[in-house]
Amino acid sequence: MIDSFEVVEATARGHPTFGKKVYMVVFRQRRGVLFHVECSGYGVGEVIRCSCRKMEREGLPCRHILCAMRHNDSSLIPNCCALRRMRRRGDVKFERLHEMEELGRRVFDLASEDAQEFKEIKEFLEGWLDDRNAVLRGSGAVAVVDSNAADDADSVTPVTKKTKLIEG
Repeated sequence: MIDSFEVVEATARGHPTFGKKVYMVVFRQRRGVLFHVECSGYGVGEVIRCSCRKMEREGLPCRHILCAMRHNDSSLIPNCCALRRMRRRGDVKFERLHEMEELGRRVFDLASEDAQEFKEIKEFLEGWLDDRNAVLRGSGAVAVVDSNAADDADSVTPVTKKTKLIEG
């Protein structure tokens, strides 16, 4: 059924990565039937709307939204298109990870444009990891450290780079 629709035009408004995207989706057999799919925001605040309004009426994504997602090579159905009751409880960790990846992409994209912001973000993340590893060492858990950051980094070539485990 989704194959009977195609995206004929895709327009980006605002920021090239994080702004609103509008897709014009048509029915292949009757090109006069046109639907507008709007995607805005990413992660938790993501909103997808279609001019057919099936999402608003039934809480389920329509074929037009799925066609736009396929056009975008999306491999995941966004949270705004999945009913909470239909998700398994085990998805919480995966949802958090996906949300952090999306947020990280946005932050890293913006920080890479400015040397000072890059330095601040990098120092914050390194400090957070150091604090987290200190907590893990204090609890007797195992912390993961990159061997290039270890004292014997000179003896490790990039080809033989391995991850070391340090016990507290």
